[in-house]
Amino acid sequence: MSFLHLLKAEGLRITQRKLLVMVAISGITSAGVLASVNYAAKEIAKGKQATLAFFIFMVLVLLNIVATRFVIRVTTAEVEHVVHRLRLRLTGKLRNAQLSTLEKLGPGVLYAAIGKDTQTLSQLASVLTNAAQSVVLIFFGALYLAWLSPMALAVATGFVALAGGMYLLKSRQLNEALSDSGQLENRLFDRVSDFVDGFKETRMNRGRSDELFGHFAEESEAAARARITAMTALGSIIVFAQTTLFLLVGTMVFVVPILSTGFSSQVVQTATVVLFLFGPISAVVGSVPSMATADMAARNLSQVEAALDSGGVPQAPDVVAPPFETLTMRDIVYTHHDMAGRHSFKLGPIDFSLRRGETVFITGGNGSGKTTFLKILTGLYQPDSGSIHLADSEVTQADGQAYRELFSVVFNDPHLFRRLYGLTPQARERVPALLERLEMVGKVRLVDDSFDTLDLSSGQRKRLALLVALLEDKPIMILDEWAADQDPVFRMKFYRELLPEFKAAGKTIVAITHDDAYFDVADRRIALNYGSIAKVDDEV
Repeated sequence: MSFLHLLKAEGLRITQRKLLVMVAISGITSAGVLASVNYAAKEIAKGKQATLAFFIFMVLVLLNIVATRFVIRVTTAEVEHVVHRLRLRLTGKLRNAQLSTLEKLGPGVLYAAIGKDTQTLSQLASVLTNAAQSVVLIFFGALYLAWLSPMALAVATGFVALAGGMYLLKSRQLNEALSDSGQLENRLFDRVSDFVDGFKETRMNRGRSDELFGHFAEESEAAARARITAMTALGSIIVFAQTTLFLLVGTMVFVVPILSTGFSSQVVQTATVVLFLFGPISAVVGSVPSMATADMAARNLSQVEAALDSGGVPQAPDVVAPPFETLTMRDIVYTHHDMAGRHSFKLGPIDFSLRRGETVFITGGNGSGKTTFLKILTGLYQPDSGSIHLADSEVTQADGQAYRELFSVVFNDPHLFRRLYGLTPQARERVPALLERLEMVGKVRLVDDSFDTLDLSSGQRKRLALLVALLEDKPIMILDEWAADQDPVFRMKFYRELLPEFKAAGKTIVAITHDDAYFDVADRRIALNYGSIAKVDDEV
């Protein structure tokens, strides 16, 4: 999808009558300024006064200022509203997308789409306005040139048509170069993310840091080469445009007088018109690379939007969790794929049941499928085959959000929000008591519905994530290796005091754990091995 098609699809009201009238006035007054200057110069050359021409000139300048300011203000506002709607829609689709889709896209592509690409469209508003005004000015300038000399207009039209064809060929090369450059820059976002998110890991391993930096340098160099190629192509186009205009002026001065008798008296005025049109023609030519960049951004946005749409299901605004007594997974199979589409890991077939009030531990080695199992259980992954049932009712994809509302989840790498989103005032009132129960008093405070700091240790971050999960007060609690980062004393408190308290409060608990000293806390233990259930202990 091109930039202009995107604007049209988003409902940009560029056909507003008042806006079009103002664009026309801006172009006409600019051409009028040229005509009045030419007329005044001719009168003064004859020894006459040009007072009337001066007043006409000033009126045209004032009208041009008013019309141009209006066009810039309206066009900028319209484009910004389009960008605003795009950001909202993309973020809305991001909310409803499948987790597997986001994992395949990667953060670099998403950040580039919502940040860089929408910003590219935003910056084009002034370019688009200037180009539209320039087109109108060129049109009326051409009419004025035809009035001065039809032969000059014919020669100029043929000259511009020939140059335009050559320009289109060059612009295709520029578009390809810009596309390659954009893709390589998106990959750089991923490498920067590696540096920021993996800072501690790289600081602890100089070899890893050096190799990552070398990889970043390679991709940065590749991006720089692609950018140089694109900018060289752009420079070639600019030089070509300037050369074309110089040759056009030379043609008006040296060639047209030979072809048209009586043209000699119009040479100065005709050359003045062509020189005056340098700016508008340069603006139109200069807008093409910007439009090419905007077209690439529009295509990227369309591709990301299409990817987010794949498998995503819009959810109703008011979602209520269904009643939960029993949950059953039947013949669940899920396959991970690498970037080339090859199978990299398979979970299943899995059969699993969960009853209200149970505490179930999930165990298994690294790569056994524990986290994948939890993502399917919580509805974050859609299984390739099999089904999930609540009592006797199958959970469909349309029921996905309502089903997910059953779970409070603390994953192994929880993201902490500084502000308490989606919680009732009654839930917020429980924060002080929970901070004390989780031994977080003095480490973090809730101030105006926001935590005053998130600069916490990994164990403390998990305690804060657990606090938020408890505030959500959902029937099923999912804990992914929650105790792994706790000190021995608090780990014992978690298993011997907190989990029994949660169960006594009616919570159903599913926890991934390696702490075999506390397996007796669970009602059941499920052991996974290479994507299959290897062992089920009904009595622990």
